[in-house]
Amino acid sequence: MQLLRRFLDNLGAPLSKEIKWSKEVVDQSLKDGVLKYCQENSDLVSNFEYGGSLYENLKTIGPDDSDAIILVTLKAKNGFISFDVNEAHGYAVIKSLENSPYKEFSSEDGFLMPVKFKNWLLKLVNSAVNSISVSSVALKVSSCSAGVKVQIHEQSKVLDVQLVPAFQLGNDQYFVPPPSQHGYLPEGVVQDTAWSKSYILLLKMLLKDMDKDHGCRHDLFKVVNTVLHREPTFSCLTTLHLKMALLLYNKTTNDWGKDKLGDRFTEFVGFLRDALQQKVLKHFWIKDLNLLTDIPPATLENMHTRLSTILNSEKKRSKVLTLEA
Repeated sequence: MQLLRRFLDNLGAPLSKEIKWSKEVVDQSLKDGVLKYCQENSDLVSNFEYGGSLYENLKTIGPDDSDAIILVTLKAKNGFISFDVNEAHGYAVIKSLENSPYKEFSSEDGFLMPVKFKNWLLKLVNSAVNSISVSSVALKVSSCSAGVKVQIHEQSKVLDVQLVPAFQLGNDQYFVPPPSQHGYLPEGVVQDTAWSKSYILLLKMLLKDMDKDHGCRHDLFKVVNTVLHREPTFSCLTTLHLKMALLLYNKTTNDWGKDKLGDRFTEFVGFLRDALQQKVLKHFWIKDLNLLTDIPPATLENMHTRLSTILNSEKKRSKVLTLEA
């Protein structure tokens, strides 16, 4: 318990500085720069929704793909599109109507194609970066599976931000280009014209205030995420994996007092170890989706062995929980 508290104390000051810088640079370089340009120079952009670790009180040291995810919500007025949402499997197909501005983003059958929106957004963001002046920071734009990745550099500091094209359909449901991982879309669905339900804002809603009972969930996540992502063995275990695991583990206990951090650490790492051994980690909302499917069995075994070592050896555990101030 003392080792965990010392770890968090040493993490505290540099992490607070990084979070402060990250939020400031998103506001200055993106919100008041790139995103403002996008909204002013495209008739398709409606608004922006912010999610990711930075807005969930879960950011840790160093850049991560899950740090900041911004949904670029597109206009879905009557007369622009029609849509069919499959609630059971969490996806939608969207069709452009006769006088829709989305005709150029459609297939021959009129269905909107996520890849065309990703290409459009990449071009728009590149145009924004080339047109605006952002002092003291460098912006590197590239494509990613979700949409567009903007990497913000300022001296030695780096923040990764994902910009994701999205449609808000129905009651606060957002649909985005489907993740590259196998299983997000049911078999038989035409991949090129399907949009996956986004859980980014649902994650923020659950995770941001999950310690309102003065618990230690955020502290636990920051310790485990920091420890695992310092080791190459766990490179395939993403922050999203750990968030889903935390939500699932959270359902197994109500005992989250600050003085229980040591017990929760041992149990949560054990929860992860068991999931790796069984080669199954369920998505919190999509019950049929196993998030470990695309990770090779040998990699899962290596991660399981390493977590077992951390749990069973006090010497190894002390070593991984050493973070110099």
